[in-house]
Amino acid sequence: MNALDGKVNTIYKLCRYIGDQQQKSIQDTQNVAKSNVLSDDFWNSVYKNVAKELILMTLYPSDIEYQKALETYLFKHADYYIKNIGQNAWISLFSDKLLAEIKTKCRSRRIDFAASIRSAIFSVFRE
Repeated sequence: MNALDGKVNTIYKLCRYIGDQQQKSIQDTQNVAKSNVLSDDFWNSVYKNVAKELILMTLYPSDIEYQKALETYLFKHADYYIKNIGQNAWISLFSDKLLAEIKTKCRSRRIDFAASIRSAIFSVFRE
């Protein structure tokens, strides 16, 4: 009888372990899905706000400054994102896609800034 109780108890523990692993797998899948849900509108807002902050600090930021600014913004507004995709995936995503997008947005902001200055100069000196 004790041998049968031991086997039933072992099967019960095994079933609990499998159930716990399934729950963990489901949560991991949900977290990965969450990390990929950031919409295009969110990313456009990120690019716009980060560009606005970077232009105030320096007109020509380095790649490291772009990365730090993006990481800071994401930690404030979507703190789970980098943790969920992992540091290596983040670095890859940044260098493959995000860096080009943020550089384009900053270039656009610099052009707008220069146009405003040019307009102000020409309105004052009328030439």
